[in-house]
Amino acid sequence: MTISIHMICKRDGFRLRNMFMASDANAPVELGAGQFASGFWDIPAADAKAAIGATLYLHETKSKRAVFAGKIVDAQTVNYDAAHNVRVVFIVEPIAGAGRNAAWPKTGRNHAMAHYSGIIETT
Repeated sequence: MTISIHMICKRDGFRLRNMFMASDANAPVELGAGQFASGFWDIPAADAKAAIGATLYLHETKSKRAVFAGKIVDAQTVNYDAAHNVRVVFIVEPIAGAGRNAAWPKTGRNHAMAHYSGIIETT
């Protein structure tokens, strides 16, 4: 069984919003070499824990194919200055070339306001 999650992640200039490299001084969590942090996701803690080991796909919109894919190696909660102030940050290791054409799944959450697909399991 393969597990994945798909998230809407807009851009800030050329970078994906709230995407951090190990060399970024403002990274919200400690990262190892070659790792990235993606956050600050407002999703259930149980889903974040279940997503460890899954593939994270980031899309600019649900109608666009993924622009990033990575294996989730950890999920940490952080305090964030917004509604629902406890948010999730995923620590991911990029998968070269794997996500650049993944479509938003037809299963899971795909209504107009969905920013997160939920946990997607495929066999």
